[in-house]
Amino acid sequence: MSDTPIPQNARPVYNAPSARLADRFRAALGDLADGWRRRELWSALAVEDLRQRYHGTALGMAWAVLSFALFVGIFILVFGVFGDRDLKTFSVHVSAGWLVWSFISSLITGGATAFSKAGAWIAGTAMPYSTFIYRNVLIELLLAAAASLVVGGVLIAVSPPSSPVALLAFPGFALCVAFGFFAALSLAVVCLRLKDLRFVTQVVVRAAFFLTPILWQYDPTSDSFRTKLALYNPVTHFLEIVRAPLTGVAPTTLNYAVALGSTVAVAIFAISVFAAFRRRIPLWA
Repeated sequence: MSDTPIPQNARPVYNAPSARLADRFRAALGDLADGWRRRELWSALAVEDLRQRYHGTALGMAWAVLSFALFVGIFILVFGVFGDRDLKTFSVHVSAGWLVWSFISSLITGGATAFSKAGAWIAGTAMPYSTFIYRNVLIELLLAAAASLVVGGVLIAVSPPSSPVALLAFPGFALCVAFGFFAALSLAVVCLRLKDLRFVTQVVVRAAFFLTPILWQYDPTSDSFRTKLALYNPVTHFLEIVRAPLTGVAPTTLNYAVALGSTVAVAIFAISVFAAFRRRIPLWA
């Protein structure tokens, strides 16, 4: 066997693919970290976006509260009072469910156009691309905070939480935020390349609304088709980890398992897609 040493410049040839892959993931994670460090920037952009959205109106941001209250009030009236249901349980079911659904669905549909709408920023600045995802998440968080005033009013009116179990709603909502962030990131990249998927996303979200137990209820112990429809829908479990604690009931292990598993799966997919195509975002935008 020859004792001739292997030339140093020959070794990277075998490691080049893995090295390039590692560099892409490192760049993607660096973008996410750099975007997070620029909180002041995307916070200002989010506030300005909301300011422009309600510019010239007399009530401003109060419209977010009023519109949410109107929807919830109509739902409770039509499906609760006229539907002859337990008004206390149904009021919390609808108001909390609509809050979580609105937050997640808005992040998904907004994520589908996050990079395409920011094309001018992406082409003209050196901002981290994740800045625009953080901005969208903060916008929806501010709107959810406004809507939570209505949910709080419903809880005080019909069934004030008296059990410490209600505090589980906060980590539950935090998991919804994580899921929404990574779902928005993955869709922002994919829909930027395949622009037709933006419209597919909107159609799927609208259809999913009727398949999700927001206006209708189900019995988890039943073997009915309605129960199966609810339990096989991942969004149901995100609703329950927030909604159930507000009624004094702890979410089930299944609720947490599906919500956490879905979040991890979407996070892995989002980071992989972002790492693979991050360098092409300026070309597609």
